[in-house]
Amino acid sequence: MDGAGGVAVPCAAMRRGVQRGWMATQWAVMVATCAAAAAAQDTHEALRAELVAQADRARDAGDHARAREYGLRAEQLRSSPSLTLFVAQEDEQLGRLVEGLERARRCAADATSDPTLRNRERIERNCRALADDLESRVARVTLNVPADHVALHVLVGDRTIPAAAWGVPIPVDPGTVDVRADDATGCRFATTVRITAGGAAAVGVTCSAPSPRPVVPVLPSAPQVDAAPMSPVIPDIGRPRAHSVAPWLLGGLGGASLVVAGVLWALHGSAIASRDAGCDAGGCDPSTVDDDARARSFTAGTNAMIGLGGAALAAGVVWLVIDRTTGSRPEPLRPSAMRVPGGLALTVGGAL
Repeated sequence: MDGAGGVAVPCAAMRRGVQRGWMATQWAVMVATCAAAAAAQDTHEALRAELVAQADRARDAGDHARAREYGLRAEQLRSSPSLTLFVAQEDEQLGRLVEGLERARRCAADATSDPTLRNRERIERNCRALADDLESRVARVTLNVPADHVALHVLVGDRTIPAAAWGVPIPVDPGTVDVRADDATGCRFATTVRITAGGAAAVGVTCSAPSPRPVVPVLPSAPQVDAAPMSPVIPDIGRPRAHSVAPWLLGGLGGASLVVAGVLWALHGSAIASRDAGCDAGGCDPSTVDDDARARSFTAGTNAMIGLGGAALAAGVVWLVIDRTTGSRPEPLRPSAMRVPGGLALTVGGAL
């Protein structure tokens, strides 16, 4: 018993010594950690104070964009109601009224909830005054979206507007406001409205799947004719002969050209109607650019076909009159096609 008791006393003392050493190590680690955190905090506070000082100097120099940038950087290190108020005032100077209004409201709420804040009442009063002023100056736009358009992705400026905000006034900066919408089916909507300070506007967002493009007939290209005359020889008309069918062929070519011209002009009218339907007082749909280009192409094709048809009919009439009224000619007549600037020319050479 005595021997056993003699061994137990040193072991207990050893355990107490180990425990005291472990606790001392823990305290040392905690002290070192706290000291490092305090040093880092001091460094951040020093940087924050420098950024705030630079922001004040930029404001005094009238450089509100740089003052706002320095204020935002200081907020990243540590935010405070007074710094939030500073950035909101710079937002106002830069015309960023919606952002300034949001910060002024946040500043007032933070100042109200912090009873230990130095100069709390003055800061809270200034924040509320700025919020009330901006509240009366921001513009508002209301998006009226049909109930079956829940899949639309709607943008006002660069902000995505969720469905929960549709149908209620949304604060926007005064001036030109772009409203766009699209969905996975290829539906597109875009318009631009101009709203004055304190004003409001309602935008009806209607979006439908794009209509299929009309099929444009492909017309055969005009043959390239060399400048050298093409001279199919006509039998000597000095001797009696049968009447030629060439005038009727030219007349048929002229008539067909005029029919094609009529078809192209009808397509031109359809393109004009489609273009005009895509425009209203608020602006034009982007697809109207393609409709306008198609209308111009159909106009050019119509003019070309009218010119070709008229020339062919005129040549056929002249040829028919000569063929019916002349019994003989000292020289054969030869029709010639020549390429000239802007199209083809049909000439008839010979002696009557």
